[in-house]
Amino acid sequence: FDPTEAGETLSTRTEADIEITPTVLSVFGDAIEVALLTPDDKLIDPTVAAADPSIEFIRRQRVTYYRAMLPFVVEGTKAHAGRWHIVLRLDDKGFRKYLSSLDGQPDATDRARAHGLRYSANAYVYSNLRLRGSVTQDSYEPGASLVVRAALTEYGAPFTGRASAFAEVQHPDGSQAILPMADAGGGVYTAQLVAADVGVYTFRIRASGATSRALQFTREQTATAPVWRGGDNPPSPDGTGVHTSLCLLIRCLARAGLSKDRRERLAEWGLDLDALAKCFCHSRVARPKD
Repeated sequence: FDPTEAGETLSTRTEADIEITPTVLSVFGDAIEVALLTPDDKLIDPTVAAADPSIEFIRRQRVTYYRAMLPFVVEGTKAHAGRWHIVLRLDDKGFRKYLSSLDGQPDATDRARAHGLRYSANAYVYSNLRLRGSVTQDSYEPGASLVVRAALTEYGAPFTGRASAFAEVQHPDGSQAILPMADAGGGVYTAQLVAADVGVYTFRIRASGATSRALQFTREQTATAPVWRGGDNPPSPDGTGVHTSLCLLIRCLARAGLSKDRRERLAEWGLDLDALAKCFCHSRVARPKD
């Protein structure tokens, strides 16, 4: 690999990260060579990974990835916090093999020759710097108060670095807005929203800043809150609603609604009307008259 000539996908890691899994998805994994460049410009390729038990390299038909425990040593240098690179290179032999697999698909072949091989690169990290996002609501009816909360922890303790947080809100009608979150102390950030419309509110909660050792980070989590008319009064087995209707139907069928041979046929299929009645009916539900 020559990193100066290869395409790169950038990602930043902190000292709290303990495992990294850079992953490349493509329609033909054999046509893309993948390597890593550490913050100290040390190259990790499949040969290096094969000689280091702390690094795993996996190639499948549509996915290629490394899994590395952090920190680890490359050429005598510890690799951990800082900016990493996923280094990609199109393998000519593998790409020709991919083109040959497209025989009989002229449009796909022309597209591949013109634009190359499509791919998606991501880095998944297991970290001791964590964000816990949540939404609580005092009601499921329109007009409910939604409280959005983001809590940062570092090594299981309250976050002591510098950060800010906000939420990208998608309303039930599809419109979007930014909801700033106030610093409540101890790595906790909160915001409040009144849910005036019926539907599902989606919150993409995001936090960014610097760790206690001044390394930059970003974290995000998605949470949802449903609101509907009658949300605070769901049907129950001992009230009115769908449960009562099912109870009445099942008891009616069990008592007089089906002939003997039909009941036997249902039993052969594993349907026991008396057992269903016990599941859906409550002693206080009105029973149909005989």
